[in-house]
Amino acid sequence: MQVFPDGEIPHLWRVVLEMAGQHLEILDVKNFCPTLRPNPHPRVRRLEEHKEEAVAMIGEKRYRIWAIYVWRRYQHVDRSYREAGVS
Repeated sequence: MQVFPDGEIPHLWRVVLEMAGQHLEILDVKNFCPTLRPNPHPRVRRLEEHKEEAVAMIGEKRYRIWAIYVWRRYQHVDRSYREAGVS
């Protein structure tokens, strides 16, 4: 299950194999899930406030996928605005 149909990320072993075939090497691998921290963005807060209702509608697995997607999306937007000097 993924946020976007046909947008599934390949398994790491497949990425490593394909990169090795092109004589590329992996310099860094990160798992962002353990580093998640509370995000003050209103849409993230609203999703968290309505977690029980969302889980009842779409299930825990789909909720978690969307929660991570929304959190990462607005984390990127907030960082982009900060870097551009926009408040």
